[in-house]
Amino acid sequence: MSTLQDKGVPMPVERTLICPPRCRMGAITAEERAAVRTRSPVGAKYDTPVNRESAYEILSQRAGTRDEAARPRGAPAEQPRRAPPEQTAEGPAQRPASSTADPPSRSGPLGDLL
Repeated sequence: MSTLQDKGVPMPVERTLICPPRCRMGAITAEERAAVRTRSPVGAKYDTPVNRESAYEILSQRAGTRDEAARPRGAPAEQPRRAPPEQTAEGPAQRPASSTADPPSRSGPLGDLL
């Protein structure tokens, strides 16, 4: 066996004795799994099923019911707002002309890239 020194330099090979692992390369049986669970100190805590509904889902549901209760009867539901399109079929969206002058030009080898 050879190991590495501090800076990654290999050390001389030396004879070692290594014990094989005491494990099995495969799945355990149902009886073995049950025995491990009963011996585990945290088995009782983690074997009980938990409600998987997150806090985000609970708060979203509360906000939705609050919005419905605040809206008068017969009023249409609020439509989600959309951001203005960045580009149309004719080309990029037109921006209003600004009152400031053009930015100073950049010179140098990377000026065109920045």
